[in-house]
Amino acid sequence: MKVGDLVRRTNLPQRSFGWGIKPSTGVVIAELKERDGELYRERLFKVFWGTEYGIFVMSESKMELLNESR
Repeated sequence: MKVGDLVRRTNLPQRSFGWGIKPSTGVVIAELKERDGELYRERLFKVFWGTEYGIFVMSESKMELLNESR
């Protein structure tokens, strides 16, 4: 994945637990590589999930890349 890619969450719960429906598609805006000089164990990305939900960090394993044919 890279900045600008459209992604979909793959870890959505079966029910919302009263928090409302969260968006399932977003845009990658940055990759996080390290913190305080230590590399992360897995690839982490900042993803913009829309104006009502905002920007959150997600691991690559919890997202799938959406391609142009969808």
